[in-house]
Amino acid sequence: MQNLNKHKILLFLAVAVIALITGVTFQRCTYFSNKAYWQKEGVRTDSIYREGMKYKAMQMPDSALARLVRLKELYTPELPDSADRICVKGLHEAGVIYFQHVNDYKNAFDCLTTSMEIAEQNGLYDQLAAIYIDLAMVYYVFRDVDTAISLTMQGFETAKKNGDTDLMLRAVNNIIIGGFDIGDFSALDSILEQYRSTIISDAALKQFTDCMIEAA
Repeated sequence: MQNLNKHKILLFLAVAVIALITGVTFQRCTYFSNKAYWQKEGVRTDSIYREGMKYKAMQMPDSALARLVRLKELYTPELPDSADRICVKGLHEAGVIYFQHVNDYKNAFDCLTTSMEIAEQNGLYDQLAAIYIDLAMVYYVFRDVDTAISLTMQGFETAKKNGDTDLMLRAVNNIIIGGFDIGDFSALDSILEQYRSTIISDAALKQFTDCMIEAA
């Protein structure tokens, strides 16, 4: 009887060890399989982005959008960081194409807000300044001036942190253009001090911006 119980215990231990080894092996295989899959998806997003940008350069907006908009469907938090950045850039480009070349403001808004959300979730702050500024222009079209100004201010402040003076100039000019539209330049006051305390090397665009400020 004791021998029988001993055999049962040994059998139980053997089964437990086998189950443990099998479980660990399965988890490791699953991990490496998932990692390989998402790395492959990262390559796929890069290929789609490059193809979309090729058509944009060829001034074929419909063909460019057919590629770039797919990045919205492909995005998932499991993608590698490099693929996150590609999705942000691609959807930003799609939003700009919808806005500037197709006059489809609804889809421009959709692509730009999705791009902004992905960038914010993944801490891609170097991408956000341009997105804020371009999304603000859609809000101007929607006549939501308060949100447009708020986003433009965010774009200006983010560009200043990133040392991107070109985007700072764009932000200032957009606030002035919006001010002319609504007849109110009060939003300009809050960034003039920051603007004037920044050394900007682009003399031509800075001169233009200074003229716009004087006109305002």
